[in-house]
Amino acid sequence: MLNEPSPAILTLNNALISFDAEVTTYIPAPTYPFLTSGLSKLMDAYLLALSRRITAMNANGCALMQ
Repeated sequence: MLNEPSPAILTLNNALISFDAEVTTYIPAPTYPFLTSGLSKLMDAYLLALSRRITAMNANGCALMQ
């Protein structure tokens, strides 16, 4: 298995942290759940839509996708 996350995952994580910091700074607390409640479904749909572009995957990639 992989021990270190890929640079793309680290970049995505940093972007999500920045987004969260911006939203919590400028958006009122009661509005925050409205803005973020659908993000996981959106990301799932996006990942599934892009999965057909994967032409090959090694054993580690297969294990991570399960």
